[in-house]
Amino acid sequence: MNKMMKVISSMFLVAGTCVGGGMLALPVRTGGNGFIPSFFLMIACCFLMTLTALLYLEVIVNIKDEAHVISLTEKLLGPKYKAVSWVVYLFMSYASIVAYASGGGAMVSNFFKGVFSWGISPGLGCAFFIIIFGVISCLGEKFVGKINTILVCAMIGAYFFLIGTGASEIHSEYLLLQNYTHLTSSIPVLLTIFSFQAFIIPGIGSYLEYDVKNLKIAIIGGALLTLAIYSVWQLLVLGTVPVNGPFGLLTALKNGHPATQYLEHAISNPLTTKVTLFFAFFALTTSFLGMTLGLSEFLSDGIKIPRKGFGYVLLMIIIIIPTLFFATKFERIFIIAMDATGGFGDTLLNGLLPVAFVWSLRYKLKQKSSYTVFGGKPLLVIVFLFYASFFIRELLVQTGLLH
Repeated sequence: MNKMMKVISSMFLVAGTCVGGGMLALPVRTGGNGFIPSFFLMIACCFLMTLTALLYLEVIVNIKDEAHVISLTEKLLGPKYKAVSWVVYLFMSYASIVAYASGGGAMVSNFFKGVFSWGISPGLGCAFFIIIFGVISCLGEKFVGKINTILVCAMIGAYFFLIGTGASEIHSEYLLLQNYTHLTSSIPVLLTIFSFQAFIIPGIGSYLEYDVKNLKIAIIGGALLTLAIYSVWQLLVLGTVPVNGPFGLLTALKNGHPATQYLEHAISNPLTTKVTLFFAFFALTTSFLGMTLGLSEFLSDGIKIPRKGFGYVLLMIIIIIPTLFFATKFERIFIIAMDATGGFGDTLLNGLLPVAFVWSLRYKLKQKSSYTVFGGKPLLVIVFLFYASFFIRELLVQTGLLH
């Protein structure tokens, strides 16, 4: 494979990591703000997350090691901070998996109800979803890769079908709504949809042989592609689904339901409605499989459980049991978990940590760098303060001290 094909492959890997279950949560969380305010805030979050991705890039091209974030933390910040990375990584992984399982469970429940007229509960649907795809995710990279490729291709086909058929039903007056009152409440999900830094940059660094130019193209290109995909999706959903009413976006937010559950009521074409459900299922399943596979690899390496034989069974139990409990026992867990990954996980893992890594590399270890992100100390301080202040804000919101 030539270099350009590798760069394009890496760019799509970045976009593929970002695009998934977040598509179902984003319109719900941003709907009350309106398309225009949400669009410009999405651009700002894309810039910030791309910037911290470049900070990760600065670290890996100088260390030249396909090191996981846990190893990077130990090398650059010291062993005492390794536990922090462990906790944050596990929190992000489990919160994401719980969100995808919750949304997938609702889809399974609706499927049985619509096709077979079986009134199974979302909790039981969630159990089906978790057990079936949890088992699949523990069968190894090759098998998951084949299943995931099929689902991704189907998701892409469904996405373009929805854009093509739904564009004619967009209401311009819906897109003109602007509300800046609670705009910052959508930042957690906006950070989540551009989350890829700690998970794949070390891998693509090695894949592209630490070529800074090609890595920057892959990272920036992947982020911009993600921005374009989500922008068109926002245009469709916020332009067709009303904000208020029993099938409005605020109702979806209140109930913690995915956006597609309300999009099907806003589009008159019956075929489009069915494709909407398939798209939602594919988006959630690909995200669930990717995160579950990554978590199983992380746990296998971290607690030395071999990914074969009984080891697979044990890893499956460690992942499935907590996911099943949280996904079935808490209302609105889909939106809550998506908020949590952005508000806490991304602010720490993909915001504060890369700043700390680069600060240590430049000013503590004084390592001469073959690539340095622009801005020097002032930029690092500004980025650190943004993520730190938002982490504190989210903590106050979740504890009920701020509304």
